[in-house]
Amino acid sequence: NTAIPENKWKVIQGSVSVTEYGNAVPYSHKLELLAEFDPNDISSETLRSDMKEVLDSAAAAVFITSDWRAVCTSTASTVFTTNSSVAATAAANMSDKNVRDIVDYMQKGWIPSYDSQGYVCVGSVNSLRGLYDYLQAIMQYAKPEFTYNFEIGSYYSCRFVRETSYLSNAAGSGSQYGKAVFFGKDAVVEGLAEAEKLVMKVPTDYNRSKGVSWQGTTGFAKVWDQSSDDANSTGKGI
Repeated sequence: NTAIPENKWKVIQGSVSVTEYGNAVPYSHKLELLAEFDPNDISSETLRSDMKEVLDSAAAAVFITSDWRAVCTSTASTVFTTNSSVAATAAANMSDKNVRDIVDYMQKGWIPSYDSQGYVCVGSVNSLRGLYDYLQAIMQYAKPEFTYNFEIGSYYSCRFVRETSYLSNAAGSGSQYGKAVFFGKDAVVEGLAEAEKLVMKVPTDYNRSKGVSWQGTTGFAKVWDQSSDDANSTGKGI
């Protein structure tokens, strides 16, 4: 007849600042009349690409502020720190052994998995090429239609996605190695005030001055910060 115990979970409040992002391309009515291609279509395509790069970079700038850092000092050795600094210099790109070290470290730290398949790694071209050289024969899917964009495969409960615009390909000894981020669930939150969209300029000068822009108001912040949120100094958020 013992009653079911009643407990509470720890609530930690945080904040995220939003920023107004945008870019625009003006064009004239004369250009619209004489151009071989519609300037609105070309400008819209260019602005969509710019939108992607700007917002991806804004999110990436937060991802790389993690307290936990891993450095591949060789393809068989990984050095970890927990104070947002590094205690070694990279001397290799990731190997299968480094990935196992990192995933084991995340699991021991009670980092929740991103989804039912485990963690996710977003890496620069160099960092993932080093890994792919080790795993080419096994990093394949039976159902490739379920992969993320730019995903190159899965290994040891982690999925690997290539990133081409933000993460460095010139890190470590001789600036010849790449950077990557590993994360689980609730790594970074987006504070979305206004979703990004294309907006046409209201024509002026008797319909002669035109243009198109993209606009959005959003911001990104870490959900978990070990240095400030680990109240009991367990390294596991409890």
